[in-house]
Amino acid sequence: MKKNLHIFFLAAFPAIAAAQDIHFSQYEASPLNLNPAQAGNFSGDYRFTANHRSQWGSVTIPFRTFSGAYDMSFRKKSNGWFGAGILLNSDRAGDSRMGILQGNIVLSYTSKLNRDSTLFLSFGMSAGMAQRSVDYSRLTFDEQFDGQAYNPALNNWQNLGNISFTFFDCAAGMNWHYRSPGRFRINAGTAFSHLNTPSQAFLAASASRLPLKTAIYAIPEIKITSEFDLIPSMLYQRQSSFSELCGGVTGRYILRSQSGYTSALYLGVSLRKSDALVFLAAMDYRDFRAGFSYDVNTSGLRPASNGWGGFEFSCAYIIRKFIPLKVIRKVCPVYL
Repeated sequence: MKKNLHIFFLAAFPAIAAAQDIHFSQYEASPLNLNPAQAGNFSGDYRFTANHRSQWGSVTIPFRTFSGAYDMSFRKKSNGWFGAGILLNSDRAGDSRMGILQGNIVLSYTSKLNRDSTLFLSFGMSAGMAQRSVDYSRLTFDEQFDGQAYNPALNNWQNLGNISFTFFDCAAGMNWHYRSPGRFRINAGTAFSHLNTPSQAFLAASASRLPLKTAIYAIPEIKITSEFDLIPSMLYQRQSSFSELCGGVTGRYILRSQSGYTSALYLGVSLRKSDALVFLAAMDYRDFRAGFSYDVNTSGLRPASNGWGGFEFSCAYIIRKFIPLKVIRKVCPVYL
């Protein structure tokens, strides 16, 4: 049965490649993957983020995804600023470790839309190179059974094509951000990935291409009391005939807020339609944030997975440059 599954996945690869893109349950914790317009869009000067996801360990060899990013804001002016960043993604799936290694440069510009600095509109784009690969040596076939045992020296008689190829990939997006003098904020936007629909064919004769992916999201933050905020969120993604709808709500309890720093605890739950129920726990401590989530599988794969889906970690660290206050009035000589 395992050998037949290997052959089935290889035969179905063009369809899988067209549908499968890396994704995180904590999508708001991977801002550059969500939308390149979010580069440099944070309270600070430099930001480091990292995300790790492992899923389907109860069914097969785990699918593992890692993302690391660095972004910054610069050339700040009264009416807007630029953002730039670097995004690295790695994804490996199954016995053959079929996956992708990708590096992107991200650029953005944010414009202030009103005088009281509460409304902003950002545009961004990312571009880079990616390598998709597969390790055929990890697969076994019926032809390699010598009558008594599996013999890797035997020819598998399969025309499996290239073990890797590289391609150029690009994306663009727009983000709208509102922040009130209180604690009400909202991020909403849309992003378009794989604008150039790059080829994903391992076989030279194949014409498989990676379809354009569209994402629409909204993440408001609503003050309920002096110590508690409610953060609902929504994400809809569509790629060719495949779609994903996520929605949920997170509560934030503020432990301490002083001198521009906040320490807080988060608990949340969300639903990825027809796929998983996601539970989240996270914390803020000054400029550091860490989060953990777990997917409980609710799809048709539940009999095989026993409901176990996957776990995910996220972390972020922001660096701020503090500028000393300038003396705007002359000090009276009497007090010198």
